[in-house]
Amino acid sequence: MSIARLRDGAGEQWDPNVVDALLAGWLANGLTISAVESRNGIEDGAGCWQCNQVTYAFLNLHDNGTSTAGGTGASYSGRNGIIRNSTFNGNTGPGIWAAFGTDTITIENNTIRSSGGAAISIGGQSGGTLDYDANYTITGNTLTGNGLSGFAAIEIYSTANGSISGNTIDDNLSGIRIQNASGATTSTGWTISGNLIENTTSARLQRSGILVEGTSNQIQISDNTCANNGTGISDQIVVAPTAAATLTGNAVSYQAP
Repeated sequence: MSIARLRDGAGEQWDPNVVDALLAGWLANGLTISAVESRNGIEDGAGCWQCNQVTYAFLNLHDNGTSTAGGTGASYSGRNGIIRNSTFNGNTGPGIWAAFGTDTITIENNTIRSSGGAAISIGGQSGGTLDYDANYTITGNTLTGNGLSGFAAIEIYSTANGSISGNTIDDNLSGIRIQNASGATTSTGWTISGNLIENTTSARLQRSGILVEGTSNQIQISDNTCANNGTGISDQIVVAPTAAATLTGNAVSYQAP
């Protein structure tokens, strides 16, 4: 099944009070959503719950969510999902949120700007078997000006086995954060490599480059460039005493504004 080139039939006259989940799937299999603009939803621009082999591509998802309801550009729960080649701008919550039992997800070549939440939020735990999240590839994305309500551009919560590579991450509240809540499943088995993480303006909004917190372990951090994050060189890559990470070949620098 595919959905392509969906329009509202009234040109630019969009209703700003549409119901949540403008494009929604439930237990869908083999679904492609392509070349869609979805905006001004009360919650998500697009979402799929416990789906399999679903692809989002060439989407323009913007200005979704409210301060009360939250809302993401695109959400995904399930297996074998792909979110690629899409633009997300000005969504109240995360640009992309994948959680509640996701496994084998690729997020690539997207541009995500001005999200109230993270640009990309992965995982979380509220109890129950649906909360095990694993096997992510996050690559080639450009993430700018996200997370200003208190989040990093890429947030990883209690999730196992993934790679974050080749992304450009600038002028967000923070760059990449890997963590787990107290008593929740530990984030483990992540590789962070070849990313450019920096502040590019004198405002210096991005407080840290890469941050590993909680009891996160088996984290490999290599060949990243982290520049001008926070207030000094020590803010470029930060590993909490309770976490475990291996650092190799990273280039870190800081120049005062």
